[in-house]
Amino acid sequence: MPPVWSWISRFRGHSSYVRIKRDRVSLSYMDKAGAVLAPELVLEPIVGLGRGKKGREVVAVGATAVAEADSAGLVNEIVRPFDHPRSLLSDWVIGVALARECLQKLIGSQAVYHNLMIVHPMECLEGGLTKVEIRAWEEFAAEVGAVRAAVWVGPELSPRDFADTDRLIARTRAEVS
Repeated sequence: MPPVWSWISRFRGHSSYVRIKRDRVSLSYMDKAGAVLAPELVLEPIVGLGRGKKGREVVAVGATAVAEADSAGLVNEIVRPFDHPRSLLSDWVIGVALARECLQKLIGSQAVYHNLMIVHPMECLEGGLTKVEIRAWEEFAAEVGAVRAAVWVGPELSPRDFADTDRLIARTRAEVS
């Protein structure tokens, strides 16, 4: 096996679990046996944007970092990508940037190499999720860098739920159908 493929294969079974509320995002990272690989990251989903070479760019993520960057004059705009009266996902591009930054903080440079991302929207669920919302969350996870994605609606999952990812994905499909 070429060296790069052996390095990539180390992350093949790893999963990330993203729980999203308007005022809190929490991420967990587990291996294929359900063992937690990094401490859970919890932050307020606020993104500070500044001007970069290509236009708007993320300069800070989380309330504390945004406040520090704002006081330094680096922030031109503050965005809450998961805060809308009717839907939890209000700004796709900034939401994806926030999730990428969070994964980078959580697991470092391996952030693009995770096998499965379970997205768990925890608000705006009245009447269940539509197929459009489910697809939006699955594509959100894929855009962040997940090879496989699923949307979970229900009680919070525990790390041992990730020991059998195929069964977990089947459960997510049954729960949201």
